Amino acid sequence: MLASCEHICIYILLTINKYGKNIKKNYFRNLNNTMLRHIIMFKLKEFTNKTERNKATEILKEKLENLKTQILEIKKLAVGINIVEVPWAFDVVLTIDFENLKDFEIYKIHPAHQKFIEFNKNYSIAKSSVDYIITNGHIEALET
Repeated sequence: MLASCEHICIYILLTINKYGKNIKKNYFRNLNNTMLRHIIMFKLKEFTNKTERNKATEILKEKLENLKTQILEIKKLAVGINIVEVPWAFDVVLTIDFENLKDFEIYKIHPAHQKFIEFNKNYSIAKSSVDYIITNGHIEALET
């Protein structure tokens, strides 16, 4: 069975993270005109009941969706809420597409993004991300 390109990319990034994040930066120097996809998953803190947890999830989803109107460099944004409850699952996933690496760098330091990061400290206990470049259907790893 063949693995999808996204699965291969995630495996590469996990391997890189396991053995060190030293990816040659010059490898990405010529990729500034290619699309970048940023995926980040959030694991929420424990709540006293399911109603509180659902409310927190919806608040987080709304805050993430609002980033699209606040940060012009975001080309496409989607937020998903986990529906399968297993111990290792994350609760919320954010997928953002950027026109290029420069737009992603602007997003990372944008005040609205920084404000969300600060806000999210009250909701999430863990996060995990993967960033990859899409060029002509091929996916390349990106150091984050």
